[in-house]
Amino acid sequence: QDANLRLALLQQYPRLNLSLNAARDTGAVRTNGVAIGFDLPLWNRNRGAIAVQDATREQLRAEYEARLFSTRSEITTLIAAYRVGLRQRDGLEAQVAPLRQTVEAFERAGARGDIARVTAETARQALTDKEIALAVLDQALSEQWVALELASGALMGEAQ
Repeated sequence: QDANLRLALLQQYPRLNLSLNAARDTGAVRTNGVAIGFDLPLWNRNRGAIAVQDATREQLRAEYEARLFSTRSEITTLIAAYRVGLRQRDGLEAQVAPLRQTVEAFERAGARGDIARVTAETARQALTDKEIALAVLDQALSEQWVALELASGALMGEAQ
């Protein structure tokens, strides 16, 4: 765009045209000559073209800044969402470890006949549900990490 603006600026100055003319008629008369011409921008001096190029340049700069702001905003949003997901994962992981111990205790008690087998199976199902939720959250975090890498344009390695 700078080249177009530079061209419009150069076109505001007088342009010199130099040409060579050669002609021949049927009587073997040859004519050679030189023609010189000037384009004198007396009244507008190409101000319209300069203004258009300058406005286009400003528009491109504004569009670039808007895209840059949008990308930064998107990255900030993705980072915030990723941090929320990490906190959710930490909370879910903290629930899984004690639940796993409880399920093992319930299964031992169910095998001995101290509690109903259905109670042990219900606890096992609750643990399985938490593990599935943890796997789904891990997948969502991985997808968010990839989205963050795509938005930033940088390969940031493994997800934290």
